[in-house]
Amino acid sequence: MRISILEFDYHAEVLRNTLEILNGSELDLQVFTTEAIWEKVAWPDELKVKTKEDQHSLEKFLKSHSQQINQCDLILVNTMASQFKTWAELNFNKPIVLRVHNANSSFATFKKSYQIIWKPFFLWKDFSHFIRKVLLQQELKYRKVALKKVDHFAFPNELIKEFCLNQYQLSAARCWSLPFSFWEHKSKSGNSPKNEFQISVIGKIDQRNRDYELLVKAIVRLQPQLKAQNLKLRLCLLGKPKGKYGNSIIQALEKLKSKHFQLHYYQGFVPQTEFEREVYNSQLLIIPTRIKTRFTIYTEWYGKTKISGSVNDVIRYHKPALIDKAYEIPKSIAAAFDFYADAQELADKIIHNIINEPFKEADFEKILSEYERSSIQALYVDTFQNIANS
Repeated sequence: MRISILEFDYHAEVLRNTLEILNGSELDLQVFTTEAIWEKVAWPDELKVKTKEDQHSLEKFLKSHSQQINQCDLILVNTMASQFKTWAELNFNKPIVLRVHNANSSFATFKKSYQIIWKPFFLWKDFSHFIRKVLLQQELKYRKVALKKVDHFAFPNELIKEFCLNQYQLSAARCWSLPFSFWEHKSKSGNSPKNEFQISVIGKIDQRNRDYELLVKAIVRLQPQLKAQNLKLRLCLLGKPKGKYGNSIIQALEKLKSKHFQLHYYQGFVPQTEFEREVYNSQLLIIPTRIKTRFTIYTEWYGKTKISGSVNDVIRYHKPALIDKAYEIPKSIAAAFDFYADAQELADKIIHNIINEPFKEADFEKILSEYERSSIQALYVDTFQNIANS
């Protein structure tokens, strides 16, 4: 089978993961993307790739390569988050599979997907989006037309797929589960200093989808316990602080530093080698996700309509995590997580993990067995064959 993979928005990491999953399979892959995205993918092996220069239009690029794309057996659109007019006017003659990253903004009506937030930051963002996207680019109209041309939808796990089947009355025959993440090698152990417990938080420090205020409150609450029991905690923030909010979180945590609590953070992009070193040195991850979040101006729910990238990091790096109890984790991998409801419970769970290390003997290869690369590859190949044969 020949598969055309298209990515023109921003999911370079998901594109790379897809290539890693399918590498060495019987599938013949060809990729169509932008120069900027392909540079981020940094794929080391030879591959059939056509890259769009940033100054050229997506419409002209896709039309000029339409014959080559249509020579495949199946088209996987890795992201469709913009330029809906172009997608709506394309006419491919092979089955189109679209990855769904934000289900509510894709399938719900505008009335159900948009909720106003009476804060200056969000009011300005919404106003700008309405002018540029809704009025000038007619986003709502063309997205609806573009989605009608999609034959199949791929969701990041079974839980999200089932939620969307029930919520949006989609056809079960057109919906599939194709995870974004996988693991291939046994997890590595880091080299944290003796008697120091490291926790990492992965992702940009952004108020739209992360509740870092709750994390700060939890650190405040556990300070007396760290001191009383002579414990050392190192918190590593693996993501750029965004705007005034991000810098305010850094400042609040800086004020809490002591010989019992150390903070490490980055002001910009985190190099992959440093990122992986810090993750491997961590005994625990914290995922301070806001369950009710947003994609552009549309409401989304983590665990229901979209997946957190940090959940994928748990799978990839075999690291346990603390996450909001309202986040729905698939039962098959729930043993890799512990849950909190508020700042006090998060503080208690952190202390419990430092003292008792409940995940120390966890068998992550067993817990995450269904996400092992060969299993995920078999799932992809089987899904693509089923779609092509149908």
